[in-house]
Amino acid sequence: MPTTPSPSNSNRWRNYFLGPKNENFSPGTQECLLLIAFLSIFLPLLLYIFREMDDNRLTSWNWVFTPADLPIFISGLLLAVLLAYLPAQSNRWPTNNSLLLIATAILAVPFWQEPEVIVDAARYFTQAKLLATHGIGYFFRQWGKEVFAWTDLPLTPFLYGLIFKFLGEDRLYIQILNTIFMTGTILLTSRLGQLLWDKETGFYGGILLLCIPYLLTQVPLMLVDVPTTFFLMLAIVSFVQAVTKGGAGNILWAGFALFLAFFAKYSTWILLSIHGLIALVLLNSHSRIKVFRRASLTFLLALLLISLAFLHFKGVMIDQMLLLNTYQKPGLQRWSESLISTFFFQTHPFIPILALASAWIAWRARDARYLIIIFPVLLITVILQIKRIRYTIPIFPLLTLMAAYCIARIPTLRVKRFLILCMLNTSLFIALAGFLPFLRNMSDSNIMAAGRFLNDRGVKHARVVPIPMDNDIINPTVFVPLLDLFTTTRLNAIAEPVPKEIKERFQTSSLRFTWEFILPDFYAEGTRPLYPDALVTLSGTEYPSLQPPLGEVIKNYANRRDFNQASGIFQHNTFVTVFYN
Repeated sequence: MPTTPSPSNSNRWRNYFLGPKNENFSPGTQECLLLIAFLSIFLPLLLYIFREMDDNRLTSWNWVFTPADLPIFISGLLLAVLLAYLPAQSNRWPTNNSLLLIATAILAVPFWQEPEVIVDAARYFTQAKLLATHGIGYFFRQWGKEVFAWTDLPLTPFLYGLIFKFLGEDRLYIQILNTIFMTGTILLTSRLGQLLWDKETGFYGGILLLCIPYLLTQVPLMLVDVPTTFFLMLAIVSFVQAVTKGGAGNILWAGFALFLAFFAKYSTWILLSIHGLIALVLLNSHSRIKVFRRASLTFLLALLLISLAFLHFKGVMIDQMLLLNTYQKPGLQRWSESLISTFFFQTHPFIPILALASAWIAWRARDARYLIIIFPVLLITVILQIKRIRYTIPIFPLLTLMAAYCIARIPTLRVKRFLILCMLNTSLFIALAGFLPFLRNMSDSNIMAAGRFLNDRGVKHARVVPIPMDNDIINPTVFVPLLDLFTTTRLNAIAEPVPKEIKERFQTSSLRFTWEFILPDFYAEGTRPLYPDALVTLSGTEYPSLQPPLGEVIKNYANRRDFNQASGIFQHNTFVTVFYN
């Protein structure tokens, strides 16, 4: 009886890396691979040349990359494309959620080295610490009163506060939580793609979120943007499942998820209008009576929960909405960033190109389900013309699903894999070799370094003195909580009240809240030890003059350590000096 000869060792290795001959290798495939490789190098290089067009307020390419970086930049792109080739040819390329979980966890960890580069983190840390210090009941009773809330909603600070209360006041726990939120967002994006179309589209949509360098830099920060994106996607996916599959459990969960998204961030409210569109679209593909009944029950449940919470926070929320209308809304015109910056420099340039192509494909196919993912993107970018990347983050999962919709319709598997891996590798190179070193060299790292120094010295108590200067655009008092985030040292702060004329000067500033921020009671001067182990100054000037009595007090300390790293780019820098024995 004839037997099939076993493949030689060389053929076995070839089949593992390249697959059997001609499998999924249609005519023109080689040309497509070469075109993808060329564009993967050419488009980022083009962005590098025209990097002055990037007006992002945090990670502008014009700041991140210098002319001297060109050889490293080209070498990195070449290496990224080369490393994409062999894995793309393998037939053993998993397309399941376990890969997304592992990839997100591994890729997020290097960014945990970032300092807190956005000063809003001071609010969220303070709100969380107040919950941990005074309890959950105090947190909800005093939200917007003794708990300085500015224009924040309570969901994410509440979760951060629970972490502090039950696990401990450690930034690492917050970073783990936000990494979980990022992972959850990727899995929910994958699930939405699967519910609307197929598993392949969902998987591509999920993994493409890792091709957004700016998004990766936000994961370790104590902010609300990454959690808000998770809760929005949770509300969307839960609602789709509720109206298509039914069941009391699904409907109850969808209503609760909609409630959570409502109290994540004010900017998500307009995006929640997608739920009405989802119901209309799905009416045509499922039993109309069932879809209508399930959607109505979900909306009624969410409305009930939202109304009860709104009645409790009514006074605070009305004041916040008035502030949003009179301050935040007109301010967005002054604090805007271009769509070119957001969608080409801060994401991979292939993503918006593929997203545009997918719109044409969906229109030709008359695919009504595509409206569910394109509507929020058009709402934010075209209809409302919101040009601020931190308000755009929640639509990134829908944008990547648009790109995935296009990729899934490429006929050759190896082309799809090579395209995605080129996007992933080049994005990671830009994020890890460009964005991360830049963020770590910002003056905000002085706070992180000073906090760790206090820990290393074993300082139990320290007095913190913010020193405001005439040209400050940020009130240095707001950096006290950020220092607290990085140290286990007990801090007692001395902060002078901000004069009314200074507050009026910053009425239209994007940093206005720092001048209205009030240190909570746990930093009260009355609880400080008579002779603290160290004295810490916070200032926007590298070596501020220390007026009496402070100038006399520091004579009690034999040593000093200055933390004065600065990028030389931003208008404000934060310098820290520690006096100790």
